[in-house]
Amino acid sequence: NPGLGTVVKIGLLDLFEDYRIEGGMRYAYNTNSNEYFVSLEDRSGKIDKKYILQRQTLSSASDFSVQKTFIHQGKYVVKFPISEVAAIRGTVNLRNDKAVALSTDRNSLETPNQVTNCAGLKLEYIFDNSINKGRNLYNGIRAKVFAEHYRELSTDSAAVYKNVFKENSDITIVGFDARYY
Repeated sequence: NPGLGTVVKIGLLDLFEDYRIEGGMRYAYNTNSNEYFVSLEDRSGKIDKKYILQRQTLSSASDFSVQKTFIHQGKYVVKFPISEVAAIRGTVNLRNDKAVALSTDRNSLETPNQVTNCAGLKLEYIFDNSINKGRNLYNGIRAKVFAEHYRELSTDSAAVYKNVFKENSDITIVGFDARYY
């Protein structure tokens, strides 16, 4: 858990709101968990595209070690509108986690870094005919049905030529969210 912090976010869009660039950072008050991100959204055509890059650091401590985890994540999001109130959205996700043991003694100094790479796919059907009547006042229905699948990538260089994915590392999530206002 990153804890409490301050978020600064800056966005730019063009005159017709076809392109949007956002960037920001989250600075934690404990100075151990910071996050940076940048995103570029292209809404100029029939299919909306979004590119997201994110970097996050998390610090954790146990009885025997102190560890800092560096998370780098890239996402490519495609959104295809079916109608004015319905859309299909797909996301491709790549994530790299690097856990570094901070040196507190000789053993922790010699501990190798742990690197984990993960790939994921997400598919969503979104329905939203809600009307904003005011701040936090909506009328209508919002619903989403989604499925996600994540798999750890192999870090063994010899296994890359045979199978890129690591065996028995699958995570599949299926769900829905529906709200009537």
